[in-house]
Amino acid sequence: MKEKQDHPDDEKQPQSKFAIIDRRHKPEETADAQYQPRYPSLVEQLQQRLSAKDQLLEEFKQKLTQENEAYKKRLEREMQNRLENEKLQLVSRLLPVLDNFNRALDSAAARHSYDVLLQGLKQIQAQFWTQLQAAGVSRLETKGKPFDPHTQEAVTVVIVKDKKQDQLVTEELETGYILKDKLIRPAKVKVGQFK
Repeated sequence: MKEKQDHPDDEKQPQSKFAIIDRRHKPEETADAQYQPRYPSLVEQLQQRLSAKDQLLEEFKQKLTQENEAYKKRLEREMQNRLENEKLQLVSRLLPVLDNFNRALDSAAARHSYDVLLQGLKQIQAQFWTQLQAAGVSRLETKGKPFDPHTQEAVTVVIVKDKKQDQLVTEELETGYILKDKLIRPAKVKVGQFK
């Protein structure tokens, strides 16, 4: 048998004045099959604070989502109201044109005069074009200019004898219109091709 040797360091270590006894239940000691590990009280406090912060964050996210949805709906309503107001203004500007058109037809029918009808239609055309210009609409000038596929649609190609007319618009079949910088309708044109 070996004798236990005393180490000189053992005598120098102080003896502890208190002992730590863990009185927490262990899984095998509890009757409940659902064992929840216990942590020191500081860790449990931090976990409670963290779960409270998570709950506040979730509530904030839900509130923000609801406010965002309400904002989208309000914005859609405002846009719809603006659109309706613009339509109303456009129709109110065009109603006098329609009234004059009806007057011209009634006058031509009463007098049985082609000249009266033609004069009335020209006035209505001028009035209608004035209203379109006030809304920002302008015509595309195409005849005699180079073909532009961005604003023109070539309906047919016409053979030309003069080389200067190559790729130029020879005839406009349907006028094109723009609203400020946006194309409303491309012009339908005939394009010259030199051979």
